[in-house]
Parts: sequence; structure tokens; C-alpha cells
Amino acid sequence: MPVTVGVTEALGSEIHVVFEIDAPPVVNKDTAALAADQSEEETAIPAAAGKSTWIARVSPRTRVRPGDDFELGVDTGNLHFFDPESGLTIGRTPSASSN
Repeated sequence: MPVTVGVTEALGSEIHVVFEIDAPPVVNKDTAALAADQSEEETAIPAAAGKSTWIARVSPRTRVRPGDDFELGVDTGNLHFFDPESGLTIGRTPSASSN
């Protein structure tokens, strides 16, 4: 997935790469309620219209810098999906080793 790096945060064991993608932000009733409770000074700067902010964890050896064009791979085996109403996990079944 080609992205333009917005911010990087070196954490020792990994680097967080913050970037925006062309997709509307996901709104959850819990996060919307938290945002409604914030004063104007406490709210974060919103992403551009039609975009959402993502964070990737990359190796600390990666030489990525803010403003770089970067190619990210997505390990789909580590994606997690949640029901927007209940907040419960969607699509995961217990592994054989956990039985």
C-alpha cells in the first residue's frame, strides 16, 4: 500500500508510522461520545475530509522519515474487526490450541 508518511515515532523496539488513506474515518458510538464530551481545546485536529488516519508498526531498522513516500505491506492475518454496535469481535474463532 503506497502511503506518504506524516509522522514517525521511534519507540525502541518499533517505529510507529502515521499516515492518511483515502477512506472515510470509522465512527463508533463510544468514540463519538468521547469527542462530544471534550472541550474545543481538548479535541484533536480532524483528518482531511474523506481521509482516515492510520498507524503502522515497522521495524526499528526502517529508514522512514516524515514526508517520505513509503510502501507498506498489510499482514491480513493480523487484522481485527469489531461490530460497531456491540464492540464484539467479528469473524474470529478460538484456535485449536486454546481448547
